[in-house]
Amino acid sequence: DFASALEEAIKLNPSDVEIYKIRSSAYFEVGEFANSLADAKKAIELKPADGLAYMERGINLEHQGDAKAAMQDYNKAIGTKFKEVAIAYCKRGDLKCRQEDYAGAIFDCNQALKLKPSHAPKTFSAQVYEVRAIAEYKINDLKHAMADCDEAIKLNPKFPAPYATRSLVKKDLKDEAGAAADYEIGFNHYFSTNINLTATNYSDRAIAKAKVQDWKGALTDLNEAIRLKPDWAFAYMERAGAELELKDMDGALKDLNRAIEIDANNPEYYRWRGKIKKANGDLDGSLDDSARYLELKRKEILK
Repeated sequence: DFASALEEAIKLNPSDVEIYKIRSSAYFEVGEFANSLADAKKAIELKPADGLAYMERGINLEHQGDAKAAMQDYNKAIGTKFKEVAIAYCKRGDLKCRQEDYAGAIFDCNQALKLKPSHAPKTFSAQVYEVRAIAEYKINDLKHAMADCDEAIKLNPKFPAPYATRSLVKKDLKDEAGAAADYEIGFNHYFSTNINLTATNYSDRAIAKAKVQDWKGALTDLNEAIRLKPDWAFAYMERAGAELELKDMDGALKDLNRAIEIDANNPEYYRWRGKIKKANGDLDGSLDDSARYLELKRKEILK
Protein backbone atom coordinates (compact mmCIF):
# COMPACT_ATOMS: atom_id res chain seq x y z
CA ASP A 1 0.00 0.00 0.00
CA PHE A 2 0.91 3.70 -0.08
CA ALA A 3 2.25 3.81 3.49
CA SER A 4 4.43 0.76 2.92
CA ALA A 5 5.75 2.24 -0.32
CA LEU A 6 6.77 5.45 1.50
CA GLU A 7 8.42 3.45 4.28
CA GLU A 8 10.41 1.48 1.72
CA ALA A 9 11.38 4.66 -0.14
CA ILE A 10 12.76 6.17 3.08
CA LYS A 11 14.77 3.03 3.80
CA LEU A 12 16.31 3.26 0.34
CA ASN A 13 16.99 6.99 0.59
CA PRO A 14 16.77 8.24 4.21
CA SER A 15 17.92 11.74 3.22
CA ASP A 16 15.14 12.38 0.68
CA VAL A 17 13.30 15.44 2.03
CA GLU A 18 10.40 15.11 -0.40
CA ILE A 19 9.41 11.68 0.91
CA TYR A 20 9.29 12.94 4.50
CA LYS A 21 7.07 15.85 3.44
CA ILE A 22 4.72 13.56 1.55
CA ARG A 23 4.49 11.15 4.47
CA SER A 24 3.99 14.01 6.93
CA SER A 25 0.97 15.16 4.95
CA ALA A 26 -0.35 11.61 4.64
CA TYR A 27 -0.03 11.00 8.37
CA PHE A 28 -1.90 14.23 9.10
CA GLU A 29 -4.79 13.26 6.82
CA VAL A 30 -5.35 10.00 8.72
CA GLY A 31 -5.02 11.62 12.15
CA GLU A 32 -1.54 10.36 13.06
CA PHE A 33 -0.41 13.77 14.21
CA ALA A 34 2.66 12.78 16.23
CA ASN A 35 4.10 10.90 13.24
CA SER A 36 3.18 13.77 10.93
CA LEU A 37 5.00 16.26 13.16
CA ALA A 38 8.05 14.00 13.44
CA ASP A 39 8.34 13.75 9.64
CA ALA A 40 7.96 17.53 9.22
CA LYS A 41 10.73 18.07 11.77
CA LYS A 42 12.94 15.57 9.97
CA ALA A 43 12.37 17.34 6.66
CA ILE A 44 13.44 20.66 8.24
CA GLU A 45 16.48 19.00 9.78
CA LEU A 46 17.52 17.74 6.35
CA LYS A 47 16.69 20.97 4.51
CA PRO A 48 16.41 24.01 6.85
CA ALA A 49 15.27 26.36 4.07
CA ASP A 50 12.33 24.22 2.92
CA GLY A 51 9.20 26.36 3.08
CA LEU A 52 6.75 23.51 2.62
CA ALA A 53 8.29 21.60 5.54
CA TYR A 54 7.89 24.66 7.80
CA MET A 55 4.28 24.98 6.72
CA GLU A 56 3.60 21.29 7.42
CA ARG A 57 5.13 21.63 10.87
CA GLY A 58 3.17 24.81 11.48
CA ILE A 59 -0.10 23.05 10.63
CA ASN A 60 0.77 20.28 13.08
CA LEU A 61 1.74 22.68 15.85
CA GLU A 62 -1.43 24.68 15.38
CA HIS A 63 -3.49 21.49 15.52
CA GLN A 64 -1.84 20.71 18.86
CA GLY A 65 -2.76 24.12 20.23
CA ASP A 66 0.67 25.78 20.04
CA ALA A 67 -0.37 28.89 18.12
CA LYS A 68 2.82 30.84 18.82
CA ALA A 69 5.13 28.17 17.41
CA ALA A 70 2.78 27.64 14.47
CA MET A 71 2.87 31.35 13.63
CA GLN A 72 6.67 31.29 13.69
CA ASP A 73 6.71 28.39 11.24
CA TYR A 74 4.18 30.07 8.92
CA ASN A 75 6.37 33.19 8.94
CA LYS A 76 9.43 31.12 8.04
CA ALA A 77 7.52 29.33 5.28
CA ILE A 78 6.37 32.60 3.75
CA GLY A 79 9.90 34.00 4.02
CA THR A 80 11.24 31.24 1.78
CA LYS A 81 8.76 32.20 -0.99
CA PHE A 82 8.32 28.54 -1.88
CA LYS A 83 6.07 27.42 -4.70
CA GLU A 84 2.94 26.89 -2.58
CA VAL A 85 3.40 30.06 -0.50
CA ALA A 86 -0.25 31.00 -1.12
CA ILE A 87 -1.30 28.14 1.16
CA ALA A 88 1.00 29.40 3.92
CA TYR A 89 -0.59 32.86 3.60
CA CYS A 90 -4.02 31.26 3.96
CA LYS A 91 -2.95 29.27 7.04
CA ARG A 92 -1.34 32.31 8.64
CA GLY A 93 -4.38 34.43 7.83
CA ASP A 94 -6.66 31.89 9.48
CA LEU A 95 -4.49 31.85 12.60
CA LYS A 96 -4.33 35.66 12.71
CA CYS A 97 -8.10 35.77 12.47
CA ARG A 98 -8.45 33.51 15.50
CA GLN A 99 -5.92 35.70 17.33
CA GLU A 100 -8.15 38.71 16.55
CA ASP A 101 -5.65 40.30 14.16
CA TYR A 102 -8.35 40.91 11.57
CA ALA A 103 -6.45 43.43 9.45
CA GLY A 104 -3.52 41.01 9.27
CA ALA A 105 -5.87 38.17 8.35
CA ILE A 106 -7.42 40.16 5.50
CA PHE A 107 -3.96 41.10 4.21
CA ASP A 108 -2.84 37.46 4.20
CA CYS A 109 -6.02 36.32 2.45
CA ASN A 110 -5.55 38.99 -0.21
CA GLN A 111 -2.00 37.71 -0.76
CA ALA A 112 -3.20 34.10 -0.94
CA LEU A 113 -5.78 34.96 -3.60
CA LYS A 114 -3.24 37.02 -5.54
CA LEU A 115 -0.47 34.41 -5.45
CA LYS A 116 -2.47 31.22 -5.86
CA PRO A 117 -1.13 29.14 -8.76
CA SER A 118 -3.26 28.87 -11.88
CA HIS A 119 -3.87 25.17 -11.20
CA ALA A 120 -5.11 25.81 -7.63
CA PRO A 121 -8.34 23.92 -6.93
CA LYS A 122 -11.55 25.79 -6.26
CA THR A 123 -11.55 24.33 -2.76
CA PHE A 124 -8.44 26.33 -1.88
CA SER A 125 -9.93 29.64 -2.99
CA ALA A 126 -13.13 28.80 -1.12
CA GLN A 127 -11.14 28.41 2.11
CA VAL A 128 -9.42 31.75 1.58
CA TYR A 129 -12.70 33.57 0.94
CA GLU A 130 -14.19 31.98 4.05
CA VAL A 131 -11.30 33.11 6.29
CA ARG A 132 -11.50 36.62 4.87
CA ALA A 133 -15.26 36.63 5.41
CA ILE A 134 -14.79 35.87 9.11
CA ALA A 135 -12.29 38.72 9.49
CA GLU A 136 -14.64 41.09 7.68
CA TYR A 137 -17.54 39.98 9.85
CA LYS A 138 -15.50 40.63 12.99
CA ILE A 139 -14.86 44.24 11.94
CA ASN A 140 -18.56 44.61 11.08
CA ASP A 141 -17.99 44.79 7.32
CA LEU A 142 -21.12 42.75 6.68
CA LYS A 143 -21.38 43.62 2.99
CA HIS A 144 -17.99 42.20 2.06
CA ALA A 145 -18.36 39.30 4.50
CA MET A 146 -21.59 38.27 2.77
CA ALA A 147 -19.99 38.57 -0.67
CA ASP A 148 -17.03 36.41 0.37
CA CYS A 149 -19.29 33.77 1.91
CA ASP A 150 -21.33 33.68 -1.30
CA GLU A 151 -18.15 33.25 -3.36
CA ALA A 152 -16.84 30.48 -1.10
CA ILE A 153 -20.13 28.58 -1.35
CA LYS A 154 -20.24 29.08 -5.11
CA LEU A 155 -16.74 27.60 -5.43
CA ASN A 156 -17.35 24.70 -3.04
CA PRO A 157 -21.01 24.09 -2.07
CA LYS A 158 -20.07 21.19 0.21
CA PHE A 159 -17.71 23.27 2.36
CA PRO A 160 -19.57 23.79 5.68
CA ALA A 161 -17.60 26.69 7.16
CA PRO A 162 -18.87 29.54 4.91
CA TYR A 163 -22.46 28.51 5.65
CA ALA A 164 -21.71 28.92 9.35
CA THR A 165 -20.15 32.34 8.79
CA ARG A 166 -22.94 33.47 6.49
CA SER A 167 -25.47 32.42 9.09
CA LEU A 168 -23.80 34.85 11.52
CA VAL A 169 -23.89 37.64 8.94
CA LYS A 170 -27.57 36.99 8.20
CA LYS A 171 -28.35 36.91 11.91
CA ASP A 172 -26.79 40.37 12.34
CA LEU A 173 -28.82 41.54 9.37
CA LYS A 174 -31.96 40.30 11.21
CA ASP A 175 -32.52 37.49 8.69
CA GLU A 176 -33.17 34.82 11.31
CA ALA A 177 -34.76 32.36 8.87
CA GLY A 178 -31.84 32.67 6.44
CA ALA A 179 -29.34 32.23 9.26
CA ALA A 180 -31.03 29.04 10.46
CA ALA A 181 -31.25 27.67 6.91
CA ASP A 182 -27.56 28.24 6.23
CA TYR A 183 -26.58 26.51 9.45
CA GLU A 184 -28.74 23.48 8.67
CA ILE A 185 -27.72 23.20 5.01
CA GLY A 186 -24.02 23.56 5.63
CA PHE A 187 -23.56 20.83 8.18
CA ASN A 188 -26.28 18.36 7.40
CA HIS A 189 -25.47 18.33 3.68
CA TYR A 190 -21.76 17.97 4.34
CA PHE A 191 -22.16 15.05 6.70
CA SER A 192 -24.80 13.29 4.62
CA THR A 193 -22.47 13.14 1.61
CA ASN A 194 -19.48 11.70 3.49
CA ILE A 195 -19.47 8.03 4.44
CA ASN A 196 -16.09 7.39 6.06
CA LEU A 197 -16.03 10.24 8.56
CA THR A 198 -12.89 10.56 10.67
CA ALA A 199 -12.19 12.09 14.06
CA THR A 200 -10.77 15.09 12.20
CA ASN A 201 -14.06 15.57 10.32
CA TYR A 202 -15.99 15.72 13.58
CA SER A 203 -13.41 18.03 15.13
CA ASP A 204 -13.62 20.38 12.14
CA ARG A 205 -17.41 20.48 12.36
CA ALA A 206 -17.19 21.11 16.10
CA ILE A 207 -14.92 24.10 15.45
CA ALA A 208 -17.39 25.42 12.87
CA LYS A 209 -20.28 24.96 15.30
CA ALA A 210 -18.31 26.84 17.93
CA LYS A 211 -18.14 29.79 15.52
CA VAL A 212 -21.92 30.13 15.78
CA GLN A 213 -21.80 29.42 19.52
CA ASP A 214 -23.56 26.06 19.18
CA TRP A 215 -21.65 24.66 22.14
CA LYS A 216 -23.93 21.65 22.65
CA GLY A 217 -23.54 20.70 18.99
CA ALA A 218 -19.76 21.17 19.24
CA LEU A 219 -19.71 18.96 22.33
CA THR A 220 -21.65 16.22 20.54
CA ASP A 221 -19.20 16.20 17.63
CA LEU A 222 -16.18 16.20 19.91
CA ASN A 223 -17.64 13.24 21.80
CA GLU A 224 -17.72 11.40 18.48
CA ALA A 225 -14.19 12.52 17.57
CA ILE A 226 -12.90 11.14 20.86
CA ARG A 227 -14.86 7.92 20.41
CA LEU A 228 -13.12 7.42 17.06
CA LYS A 229 -9.70 8.49 18.34
CA PRO A 230 -9.58 8.15 22.15
CA ASP A 231 -5.88 9.05 22.40
CA TRP A 232 -6.17 12.43 20.62
CA ALA A 233 -5.12 14.99 23.21
CA PHE A 234 -6.14 17.99 21.08
CA ALA A 235 -9.75 16.76 20.92
CA TYR A 236 -9.89 16.61 24.71
CA MET A 237 -8.66 20.21 24.89
CA GLU A 238 -11.28 21.28 22.34
CA ARG A 239 -14.01 19.48 24.27
CA ALA A 240 -12.86 21.18 27.45
CA GLY A 241 -13.39 24.52 25.68
CA ALA A 242 -16.98 23.58 24.82
CA GLU A 243 -17.58 22.36 28.37
CA LEU A 244 -16.29 25.65 29.73
CA GLU A 245 -18.81 27.56 27.63
CA LEU A 246 -21.54 25.25 28.98
CA LYS A 247 -20.33 25.93 32.56
CA ASP A 248 -19.27 22.29 33.05
CA MET A 249 -16.09 23.08 34.96
CA ASP A 250 -15.66 19.52 36.24
CA GLY A 251 -15.96 18.07 32.75
CA ALA A 252 -13.47 20.61 31.37
CA LEU A 253 -10.98 19.85 34.13
CA LYS A 254 -11.35 16.11 33.58
CA ASP A 255 -10.73 16.48 29.84
CA LEU A 256 -7.63 18.62 30.32
CA ASN A 257 -6.31 16.08 32.81
CA ARG A 258 -6.79 13.43 30.12
CA ALA A 259 -5.08 15.61 27.49
CA ILE A 260 -2.06 15.94 29.78
CA GLU A 261 -2.02 12.20 30.45
CA ILE A 262 -1.71 11.65 26.69
CA ASP A 263 0.70 14.51 25.99
CA ALA A 264 2.45 15.85 29.07
CA ASN A 265 4.74 18.13 27.06
CA ASN A 266 2.18 20.46 25.50
CA PRO A 267 2.30 23.74 27.47
CA GLU A 268 -1.11 24.92 26.25
CA TYR A 269 -2.87 22.15 28.15
CA TYR A 270 -1.33 23.33 31.41
CA ARG A 271 -2.20 26.95 30.66
CA TRP A 272 -5.87 26.14 30.18
CA ARG A 273 -6.03 23.76 33.14
CA GLY A 274 -4.45 26.43 35.32
CA LYS A 275 -7.22 28.86 34.35
CA ILE A 276 -9.90 26.33 35.29
CA LYS A 277 -8.24 25.55 38.60
CA LYS A 278 -8.08 29.26 39.39
CA ALA A 279 -11.77 29.65 38.56
CA ASN A 280 -12.50 26.70 40.88
CA GLY A 281 -10.57 28.34 43.71
CA ASP A 282 -7.60 25.95 43.52
CA LEU A 283 -4.93 28.66 43.58
CA ASP A 284 -2.05 26.30 44.46
CA GLY A 285 -2.95 23.99 41.59
CA SER A 286 -3.26 26.96 39.27
CA LEU A 287 0.21 28.20 40.23
CA ASP A 288 1.68 24.72 39.71
CA ASP A 289 0.19 24.53 36.20
CA SER A 290 1.36 28.05 35.38
CA ALA A 291 4.88 27.12 36.46
CA ARG A 292 4.78 23.98 34.33
CA TYR A 293 3.51 26.00 31.36
CA LEU A 294 6.40 28.48 31.70
CA GLU A 295 8.92 25.65 32.09
CA LEU A 296 7.77 23.96 28.88
CA LYS A 297 7.65 27.23 26.94
CA ARG A 298 11.20 27.99 28.09
CA LYS A 299 12.37 24.61 26.81
CA GLU A 300 10.73 25.36 23.44
CA ILE A 301 12.51 28.69 23.19
CA LEU A 302 15.89 27.16 24.05
CA LYS A 303 15.59 24.40 21.44
